[in-house]
Amino acid sequence: MKCEALSEALSDTKIKKLKQGAKSSVTPYYDLRNYFFIFTKTIPMKIFFKEMFEYSNHFNQKMIEVLDAHRDKATEKAIKLQNHIILAHEVWNSRLANKKTPASVWEIMPPPELKKLDIENFATSLAVIDARDFTEMINYKNLKGEARSNSVRDILFHVVNHSTYHRAQINSELKQRGIEPLITDYIAYKW
Repeated sequence: MKCEALSEALSDTKIKKLKQGAKSSVTPYYDLRNYFFIFTKTIPMKIFFKEMFEYSNHFNQKMIEVLDAHRDKATEKAIKLQNHIILAHEVWNSRLANKKTPASVWEIMPPPELKKLDIENFATSLAVIDARDFTEMINYKNLKGEARSNSVRDILFHVVNHSTYHRAQINSELKQRGIEPLITDYIAYKW
């Protein structure tokens, strides 16, 4: 977004001063980058994340179906990875809700239970998107017990990115076993 449009959208004196060339204690890039975060609270960012989670849920459901239909040929790694996607999503939802996180992200669940948990995760993520401030910082401990802190926005993006990464690994496993991989590209989903 151009500085002029950003300035008009925010009506912020700091941005106006930067636009007029006034000196600032921080670089203009840094100021503009910080003001970008204000947009993460707006409806368009909420729509973006809802679409990302719809996409992820759609392909999680499809991948579970493919793995179940080819359970005789699917590798243990592929099955573990699909379970990991759903269980890790549950962990992040627990962190966002400040609840105790599940102990494992590598257990194997029966396909119907996995599909159900994926739908529950999806619904929980949609509720987070509707209700939370995306700039809110979430303090939690990772699975190694180390203290961490990330924004709601970064956590939501991580969940989708993590799922996409592992679905690509699953597709590679499927292809090696002669199973037609799913086309899981976001752009193809939008067609």
